[in-house]
Amino acid sequence: MNLARLYFSVCWLLTGAFAWSQADQIARPVARGVGGTSAPNYPRYAVVDLGAGMTPIRVANNGWVLVVDGNANYYRWKAGTLELLTSNDPNAAVGASDMNNAGVVVGGVFKDDNSVNAEPSAGMRWDVNSSVGTKVSSPVAGPSPFPGGSTLKQMQFTAINDQGDAYSNVYTGYRFCDRAQSSESPFSNAYKWPGPTGSSSTALSSCANADSDNNPDLPPILGNWINPWFSISRANKDGRYIGQRGDPGTPQQSNNYWRFTPETVSNMVDGQVVDFYPVDVSEAGTVVGIKPGSMIVWTGAGSETGIGTGVPVAINNATRLTVDANGNTTPVLSEQILGYLQEVPTLWELTTDRSHYAPQALTDLIPSGTGWTFTSVVDLNDQGVIVGYGTFQDPSVAGSAPEAHGFLLLPVEITKLWSDQLSGVTDANYLPNQTGGQERQYLLMGACQSSNFDLKGHLKAKVDVGGSSELRNKILWRLATKIGNRYLPEDGSSTYDANGEIVTVVLDTVFPDDENSYNLVAGYDQDGNGQLSSAEATIRPSYKWNHHDSNGQPKTDAHEYEVKIVSRDTYNANNTGTFGLSNLSDYIWAPGGLTEASRCMNAFLTAGTPVGATGPATTVTRSDFRLTHAVGLIFPPPGNPGPTINATFSRTSQMADDAANAHAIYVLLADRISAKKDEVHQRFGDPGNVVETFDWHFEGGSVNFANASDPDLFLALGDTIISPFDVTVKVHRDGYTIESVTITGTITDLYDFDYDGPPKWPEFVRKAARVQSGYNTLGNAGRIYTVEIQMLNNACRQMEGTTILQ
Repeated sequence: MNLARLYFSVCWLLTGAFAWSQADQIARPVARGVGGTSAPNYPRYAVVDLGAGMTPIRVANNGWVLVVDGNANYYRWKAGTLELLTSNDPNAAVGASDMNNAGVVVGGVFKDDNSVNAEPSAGMRWDVNSSVGTKVSSPVAGPSPFPGGSTLKQMQFTAINDQGDAYSNVYTGYRFCDRAQSSESPFSNAYKWPGPTGSSSTALSSCANADSDNNPDLPPILGNWINPWFSISRANKDGRYIGQRGDPGTPQQSNNYWRFTPETVSNMVDGQVVDFYPVDVSEAGTVVGIKPGSMIVWTGAGSETGIGTGVPVAINNATRLTVDANGNTTPVLSEQILGYLQEVPTLWELTTDRSHYAPQALTDLIPSGTGWTFTSVVDLNDQGVIVGYGTFQDPSVAGSAPEAHGFLLLPVEITKLWSDQLSGVTDANYLPNQTGGQERQYLLMGACQSSNFDLKGHLKAKVDVGGSSELRNKILWRLATKIGNRYLPEDGSSTYDANGEIVTVVLDTVFPDDENSYNLVAGYDQDGNGQLSSAEATIRPSYKWNHHDSNGQPKTDAHEYEVKIVSRDTYNANNTGTFGLSNLSDYIWAPGGLTEASRCMNAFLTAGTPVGATGPATTVTRSDFRLTHAVGLIFPPPGNPGPTINATFSRTSQMADDAANAHAIYVLLADRISAKKDEVHQRFGDPGNVVETFDWHFEGGSVNFANASDPDLFLALGDTIISPFDVTVKVHRDGYTIESVTITGTITDLYDFDYDGPPKWPEFVRKAARVQSGYNTLGNAGRIYTVEIQMLNNACRQMEGTTILQ
């Protein structure tokens, strides 16, 4: 091989690498902080292994990755499949430098050529459907600097945009830097090849060749150089390009020797000199770059925003989804910058109010314990897919050694998870913050039997997975059992809809245990077996849980997507089993005098009306504060309200009489009536008054029937609400003794059971909550209903003879 010619070939190709050599001289800075607060560091990226020894170069919006291995073989990585990029010339080597978002790759082809009219390099273009590149020769045959040579053709593509326009470095000539001919300097000009075929070219800049005839004052051997050279590193679809330019020095004579002063190398955007180093340009035309001590975003002359310390490597044109209280999403422009902060691979995201870029270390975006150490980051696409390289140490293999691997980080967002227990119902029971009026931090549901009779757990989620459909379909979703810090995915399946926005998650087996708590996980199917292993389940989505602390103050916590599913066996055992609610009601409560409790429970278990009540139709909204979980009703689309009955007990019913004479009502009336002492005493100021009648109106409030004092009503109703009510009280002058009290008002309740109520609650409450969760896919048992107890001048006999007005 002709080493002189090889050296010359490499020298001019390195022109496009000036940018990177300059960047390498800039130390990665120590962070001094970024204004504002950053987004929550929720793990939301799947880690995809690109392979041992693989170094990524570019990632496209379709999810393809341009990679190179340790033997300088170049590939397109397509969702786990490697496509080797080759040429038709078996004696030539190829190199790839860029790939656009359609997956078209450009680069060069190189071979040793000692001929008179040599062509040691040419451009190469690999179209989407071909792994064999198309050679594109230089449009210029420059003069050869080598003895015996006539012309020299050299070219390599350096960039390609989404219009298919390719940019190349083209050799057009050379000059010697001094008369002694001790060093030659090639001229490299940037050419644009209009897409998509790239069959013609237009020079973006021009340099004269080495002929000095146009300047007879110079020695012929030096030649003359006019006009700058350009080198293009990146370009977007609108034709904005970044890179460097070199402007010629001037010839000078010293000690009878002629030489040129050093050329001036400058950073440039669209051919114009800028005072910062441009690193990347987005499809929107935003340039990210570096100034000493600062990372900047530049959108045009005079429009520059400093971001703080950091070293960028790429910028995208991403949008992110904002979620309202109802789980509805809206895309908002949120550019991302990939780079380093304190030498740590970092992602900056533009906040939704566009006030600043918030940095997040990449290690904060994936769970711990994955075995990955991120060393370098290279590129990101408009979906937020990140590529880079680092080391991987398999956590499942004891004593395994770290190994160099390329990686791809695939963003996986979830904005809504709902129970698919009831067909066609999408917003009755979902996370975040829509699990019932009490907003518990998990979904309670029953196994699905009515739609497919498969007795499996069915859920759906609204998701946003970056990259192509090929990549998305390899992101699997499962419900996992959490043991300590480990997540063990259960057998199941996940299926995306046609748009890739809704994924159906199925749990194959709901075990017949009392506790079936699962966490939603996801991950990349690295081994391609269609199942998700514990090692692959690297995504544990989180959401913001809005609730109130013990002081009643609003609070937002991060919480994982948790689901509790009741199996058919558990449903039946708690309903009609030996120790189920049916036997409890019929053989323990009813014979034991707990009549109302038995009647209400039987109505709950049969979707009927309690004995002694009428059952006019009514509805319950999913947001009813008394609804602990959004189950026990069929919420028709759009989910509010759900039809049920209003179990109405008239004033003549046993329920109304029991309520009027309950200890809880006595406590309420004693508190309200005793506050009327002064009025009573004043009325008895006339000595002739022996008995006085008082009519009072009081505001409503809570009435909590207790187990010890009102066991029947405690089991039937528990905590209730009484409306504003009226009382008529007869008081005897002797000791201000109450002779009688009647009450007119209404007590209301929602017959609903809390799955995780306080520990002091009896076990039947949790049993009933399990049955409630299975209505109506596992059976008719478990339908909730409202209760209304009407009191119209009902006697409150517990008040008779009391002296609370003394």
